[in-house]
Amino acid sequence: MLMPDGASAATKKTVPVRKPATPVMHRVAIPKTTSTYVLDLSTDAVRTADRAEVVRPIASLTKLMTAMVLLDAHADLDRTIVYNPKMHYAYRNWMHFATGDRIRGRELLYATLTGSQNIPARMLVPLTPYSEEEFVAHMNAKAQALGLTRTTFVDVHGLNPNNVSTASEVAKMFAAALMYPDINDALARKSVSIVWGNRWNKRRQSTFLHTNVLLKKKQLFAIEASKTGYLHEAGDTIAMRVRDPKSGRTAIVVTLGEPRRAPRFAVARWLSESATHIMQIAGANIAP
Repeated sequence: MLMPDGASAATKKTVPVRKPATPVMHRVAIPKTTSTYVLDLSTDAVRTADRAEVVRPIASLTKLMTAMVLLDAHADLDRTIVYNPKMHYAYRNWMHFATGDRIRGRELLYATLTGSQNIPARMLVPLTPYSEEEFVAHMNAKAQALGLTRTTFVDVHGLNPNNVSTASEVAKMFAAALMYPDINDALARKSVSIVWGNRWNKRRQSTFLHTNVLLKKKQLFAIEASKTGYLHEAGDTIAMRVRDPKSGRTAIVVTLGEPRRAPRFAVARWLSESATHIMQIAGANIAP
């Protein structure tokens, strides 16, 4: 008897069906130069705190405070801002803005948070009543109001290494930022498409993947929201809210000063896996 593709029943080979790879735990040694902090949100228990009180650069995690000050000022996110390189340029113009380009505030916010773009962070400032200097002053005032006594900001995008904090205070800042629906939504996305127009009203678009590379592969934990950063002086920085898929419990994971190496955010991934394991055990112990 012939099979449909012409192979005989006797010689037809069975091709095994590949199952999706099951994520495994990735134990790593935590470098002595890295600060870590893990807060179990179900119990408020601190699970990990290595060098969590060391003041150090936080790079683009600065943008968390930028977004909070923007929204505290009740900025109209539907308002259009015109790009002026003398006012708004910052390293680097990945979106290829040209003088006279027009873009809405909401697009700028998502480019700033999901795509971690620097020019959009500066373009958000005119949506408020503040000059850029006044805006940064409000960022520092907001930090003090949140009890972040070792956190200091000097710009809105994080390019200056004098934007500093500690892992424990970044966790508090991140938790506060996620209370804003617009921020939470932006940081929960895996990608974002930004649309704007040039001076001749020609439509332009840029699509950014979230800068958290851990979102590219299935993990043992669910990433509900995250923000990353990098500077040579800061190393890799990341803040995440992760969830144990089994128990539904959540935790905030922060690492500052991870070495810039492959795979990126290896320490944050290991801490998230460990936290997930602990939350699963805790959930099992209280299950009826």
